[in-house]
Formats: sequence, C-alpha cells, structure tokens
Amino acid sequence: MKTKTMSQSALLLGMGLILHMITPSFMGFMKPDFMLIMMLISLFKSTSFTDDFTISVIAGILSGLTSTMPFGLIANIVDKIIVGIIISHLKHLGTKKGLLTFIGTLISGLCFLLIIYFLTQLSIQTLKTLFFVHVIPTAFINTGIIKILQRNVLNAD
Repeated sequence: MKTKTMSQSALLLGMGLILHMITPSFMGFMKPDFMLIMMLISLFKSTSFTDDFTISVIAGILSGLTSTMPFGLIANIVDKIIVGIIISHLKHLGTKKGLLTFIGTLISGLCFLLIIYFLTQLSIQTLKTLFFVHVIPTAFINTGIIKILQRNVLNAD
C-alpha cells in the first residue's frame, strides 16, 4: 500500500470511528453504520485486493469496538470483510460508486443482522423491522454522501 493511500485510509477510518461513536442508537441497540461509508471511500481509493482486505478488517474491528449491539464485534468484523471482498471485485468491473455504495450497505446490513439473528435468536419479525428501519435508510444516506463527496474526495489524487 502506498503511503498516501495508507494515510488517507487511516484518516477516513478515524473519521468513521468518531462518527460511529457519536451516532445515537435508534430503536434499540442498532446504529446507522457511517464507518461503512468511510471504509467504502477507502476501498474506492485503493488499488489491490490485499489493501481492500486490510482496510475491511480494520474497519470491522473499529466498528465492532464501538458497537452497542450484543455480539456487535463479531458481526461487524464479518460483515465488513464480506462487503470488502464483494466491493473489491465489483469495483474492477466499472460499476458506479453510488450503486456500489448502495449494494454494499444493503449487503453489510443484511450480513450484520443475519449474524445477530443466529447468535441471539432474534425473531424474524424483528429482523425484518431492523432491516427496513435501519438498513434501507442508511443505504440511501450513504449513497447520498458518496454522491456529494464523489467530485471532491473520490476523484482527487
């Protein structure tokens, strides 16, 4: 990883950590995952799969440490790694960043909820409610943030 990319990723993940810590929980323990948007921006800037995987693992650990959800550490690490691998492969196909962000957020939220579902035995109704109340709005918010930042952050070298 180039020093410039590593520094940018560290700053973005640090901002994501702060956003994740100060974002309040809604409807129980779950928070919108703004660490994910910073991870995705870092993934868009990196050029190799190894860098993408490293960024994903670090983002998962940082996000998990600030999670208020029971078993949030495990769920965050696993969902960030899965999303990192998927986005790493899809970004090389020329898929637009907004679409990748939307898909990545939906996959991340679904993975997170499924892991929590199996670890804590949530009801399927609670799982559906959390998906529609938290994951889908967060996907739209993250996509909007990417659209706003795309001109200034993502295309700047």
